[in-house]
Amino acid sequence: MSQRELALPPGLPESEDESRACLAPAIHAIRLEPIAALERSERLESELSGSTLPSGDYGMKKTIALLVWSLLLVRANAQVPQVLGIWELDLKSSVLPATFPLASETRSFDLRPDGYLVNLVTRKLTNGRPDFIQIVSKSDGKDYPQYQSIPLATLQIDGTKTPLTYAETVIDDHAVNVIAKVNGQINTRGVRRIDVDGKTMTIDVVAIDSSGKETPIKLVFKRVAGK
Repeated sequence: MSQRELALPPGLPESEDESRACLAPAIHAIRLEPIAALERSERLESELSGSTLPSGDYGMKKTIALLVWSLLLVRANAQVPQVLGIWELDLKSSVLPATFPLASETRSFDLRPDGYLVNLVTRKLTNGRPDFIQIVSKSDGKDYPQYQSIPLATLQIDGTKTPLTYAETVIDDHAVNVIAKVNGQINTRGVRRIDVDGKTMTIDVVAIDSSGKETPIKLVFKRVAGK
């Protein structure tokens, strides 16, 4: 079975013997780019300053623009505060295909000063083999590269870039839509949500094979550090 035929959440192996095969990208939360929000507010401020309102009201116009900018930044940072920290997979509460021999998994989310979110996944399979995943991205709907053991080794050997990408967009303060691709083709899509109490993260996705068949997957994580 090829990567395309079984595309499950981050690096899901086709079997224990192929446990390090690279598959669908990790699910994680990121924020919109604050600079983009600022640019939008600056455009709004420019429009307001050129409006037909009396010139003495410019201070009010600028205040309105700054308030809009603040609201945009709140939206931009929507899920970042909730997801930052360290999460461990609750296998008993999760629903995984039999072809995913996962023994344990830990995910960490750290926000860089430049607005990129670093998602590091460390896992161990039931055959004892370890693996990792790392994605650095923002929730702007763009495709970002995902690396794990096999794609990284290939990059180090001959410079070939990973065929795996990940993109997400914010739904609300606690959830994001996610899309994973292999060679540009969608193979995983769904939603990652943080509970209101901030203690549980649930990833509900479907893996899509080459025939279009969808396999539901549910990953439940418990917060062990952060917030």
